[in-house]
Amino acid sequence: MEDRHQLLGHIEASLVGLGISGPVLASIIGYIRAHAYLPQPAAPPPPPSTAQIARSFYRSSLKRTEVLGGRIVADGAWNMLLDLFASVEEDRPVSISSACIASGGPITTAHRQLGLMQDNGLLQRLPDMHDNRRQWVELTAGTQQLMRDLIDSFCQPIKAL
Repeated sequence: MEDRHQLLGHIEASLVGLGISGPVLASIIGYIRAHAYLPQPAAPPPPPSTAQIARSFYRSSLKRTEVLGGRIVADGAWNMLLDLFASVEEDRPVSISSACIASGGPITTAHRQLGLMQDNGLLQRLPDMHDNRRQWVELTAGTQQLMRDLIDSFCQPIKAL
């Protein structure tokens, strides 16, 4: 790719060296560009979405717990917040049992943490209209914005590099 662009530059320089300039040079170079295969440089990939970043944080937290041991590092509530946030961004509902599993800790502890987060207005439980045995859990709108802002603030030092 780069070689072809360099070759076009050399051709243009050679034509200028032969005294060809102005509209004639532009016409020749335009003709070459139109008929030669000169692929455009690839566009940079889009930045990751906030949901993708949240999922990455979640996987990092699980990996950290795996490497260091669950007794040393216990971030069950944080893991649930990350999973719930990413799920909202992905438009995917989360059941109470799935949220508890996402905590990476004991189910009873996760239930207790969900209750505390609900009592503090961070999330809400919603009934499943198709199955009375199941409830959905989702972050409140305010918590969604707090998580978005928090994740963005985590990324600021990285973006500054």
